[in-house]
Amino acid sequence: MGTSRVVVCLDGSIPSVAALRWAAGEARRLRVGLLVANFAGRTRFAFSRGTGDDSFSVDDLTTCDLVEGVPTEMTTIAGRAAPRLLEVSSDAEMLVIAGSGGALADYVSRRIAVRAGIPVVVVRGQSLCGRRPIAVGVTDRSADHVLGTAFSAAADRGCGLLAARAYISAIPFRSSVADGEEADTSETEAEERARLSRVLAPWQERYPGVPVELELAHTSAAAALVAASHRAQLVVVGRHGRSMLAAGLSGSPVAQLLRRAACPVFLARQ
Repeated sequence: MGTSRVVVCLDGSIPSVAALRWAAGEARRLRVGLLVANFAGRTRFAFSRGTGDDSFSVDDLTTCDLVEGVPTEMTTIAGRAAPRLLEVSSDAEMLVIAGSGGALADYVSRRIAVRAGIPVVVVRGQSLCGRRPIAVGVTDRSADHVLGTAFSAAADRGCGLLAARAYISAIPFRSSVADGEEADTSETEAEERARLSRVLAPWQERYPGVPVELELAHTSAAAALVAASHRAQLVVVGRHGRSMLAAGLSGSPVAQLLRRAACPVFLARQ
């Protein structure tokens, strides 16, 4: 198998089998191979087809219906999981890991997600929801590689784009609002919608076939991303190398999304 492949970590847990299913589907869509990194020497893996529990062994994984039609190879990793997984995936198209549970602790998963030199997908929640849009959080400084990844993903899948923007409007002085009367925030919302449209305009011109839905959230960025994940098949966010590791440990929006997302999260790398 050449280097055009998707790498997925399998550790025997149900979440990691969901990651395997998602990775196989992505490899099939991209027409590349799949490398399954078997962590902790597990020999049998349990999963559910939706009609009941089932299992497969490492020996028959390459003929399992989960990876049907995808050239599949296996490798075993042991010891320090993060360095070994980064090593075997260094030349891959992307790395796919489970977002919770299993032998890979959340901290190890975050280290892998931050330090990988390739895009990383953290599979959480509902991983098979292909009719939903691709979601992306948008700010005035959204990086081109994040928006480009999101629009490209929507175009490739033939779905729409959900562009979410969070904002906190200024609270008016009490003297300017009568008791029991709600402050009028329509002007602020219109300004935020205009800003969002300006950021997206160049990408909508480049991808005219991708329908775009704008979603303004009067909340925190983390809450807006998590809410968007409940409506999406994939959420695209950016990451900024090792600096995100420190931010992630102190509760950045991306770190909160990785803990609470209702669908897979794509960490785009420039």
